Amino acid sequence: MPLCETITIASVVVLFIVLALGGIYYYWSTCKPTYVKYAGQNLTCDLSPNCDVVIGSAEATVDACQARCDSTSGCEGFLFQRTGAGSGNNCWLKKFADYPPKMTPWALADFYLNSKEKQ
Repeated sequence: MPLCETITIASVVVLFIVLALGGIYYYWSTCKPTYVKYAGQNLTCDLSPNCDVVIGSAEATVDACQARCDSTSGCEGFLFQRTGAGSGNNCWLKKFADYPPKMTPWALADFYLNSKEKQ
């Protein structure tokens, strides 16, 4: 195979790799949920009977709680209680009617609002 054909094929392969990486970067920068942390705040429920999407659970980290919210339909944010009742940390997945939601102080927890959910 002549050198010119090899360089052309290599250039096309490199171009496809760059385009693929650009697509991945675009996805992560525009589609991945972004959360805003409200330290020491709890969601004031504005839905009846409650604002929980599913029953709360014990999650070891904020990242684990966020991953649970990301994979749960209808989750618009989550409350992460540090060293909650019982053993470990607690995670509640939340939904709400008003945007932005109203909050009340709670020193033991932080509320994380999915900023891309209701724009």
